[in-house]
Amino acid sequence: MKNLITISAFLLAQAIINTCAAQGSNVSGNQEPAIKTAASANFRYAASQATPGVVHIKSYRPFAYEQASFDGAPVQGMTDGSGSGVLLSSNGYIITNYHVVMSTIAVEVVLRDRRSYPALVVGVDSVTDLALLKIDEERLPFVAMGNSDSLMTGDWVLAIGNPLQLTSTVTAGIISAKSRGIQTGNQKEHVTSFLQTDAATNDGSSGGALVDMNGKLVGINTGIVSTTGLYSGHSFSIPVEVVKKVYRDLLLHGSTTRGAMGVSLEDIPGRPGAYVESLRMTGAAMQAHIRIKDVIVKINGRAIDNVAAFYETMQLHGPGESLTVTVLRQGSPMDIPVVLSNPELTKAWAVNWQ
Repeated sequence: MKNLITISAFLLAQAIINTCAAQGSNVSGNQEPAIKTAASANFRYAASQATPGVVHIKSYRPFAYEQASFDGAPVQGMTDGSGSGVLLSSNGYIITNYHVVMSTIAVEVVLRDRRSYPALVVGVDSVTDLALLKIDEERLPFVAMGNSDSLMTGDWVLAIGNPLQLTSTVTAGIISAKSRGIQTGNQKEHVTSFLQTDAATNDGSSGGALVDMNGKLVGINTGIVSTTGLYSGHSFSIPVEVVKKVYRDLLLHGSTTRGAMGVSLEDIPGRPGAYVESLRMTGAAMQAHIRIKDVIVKINGRAIDNVAAFYETMQLHGPGESLTVTVLRQGSPMDIPVVLSNPELTKAWAVNWQ
């Protein structure tokens, strides 16, 4: 990515120099091209706004191995892990990935200025892979929340974290795709929606910040797709709209809830929308008279371009909420009110109901 930025800046600079020469202008060899200077200033500004609010997280887990001690019992020990986190408030609330603090007996947070604090795990949400921590400190720098819905493919973003134990590392990239669906469970409905970027992240980046050019949080960096365990061109982040809802739930209740519509969906090759393949018996969709073969295209006016976008939207709503679901039925649009149910209350599938 560094090479890409350098090449792009060079080509733009060359174009400016050629234009000025054609007009008889004198460009000093020591003068920075205006576009290059402006781009650098944007990156510097975004990094300066967000980097102070990104922390290093050290996690400690117990383990036992087979080598016996003198009394014949397994030897007990402790292993440490490393990740990143993002301060969301001046009084010490930090969001990170659940897998960074999973099964820990102690968590330590190190600020950018190297101050270190023990952290309390306020709550976790394994479905979205998010966890909320708290340290006992005030007047801390924090990262302001942005809006991931307003991002467009091709927008510049920065990834900030602590990859490979390299603290406060900033990398640049673009939004490669939105609502990138990755199956995270054994069932078809276990699909998680991510922002895909080409900003480099590696081991230790998990829980770090993805920010826009205003330095505002648009995602939490979560994973990469790689056969080696190192960055290979694709990074994935949880959209900040999902983070906002989980943060609010964990802050108020220590846990999070989400509503269910009771549908099994499929993507439609070459067409936007989510095709209703089957319905859960007594589920919210069936009770609202959504039908198999309907195509869900909007929820509360928000476009549903694919199955991943559907599940991302569902992460924002809890049981009992009423949504307006726009479907295409035999090509004609229909708005259907749906009251979401508790996902644990609808188990059986109705695969043939029309």
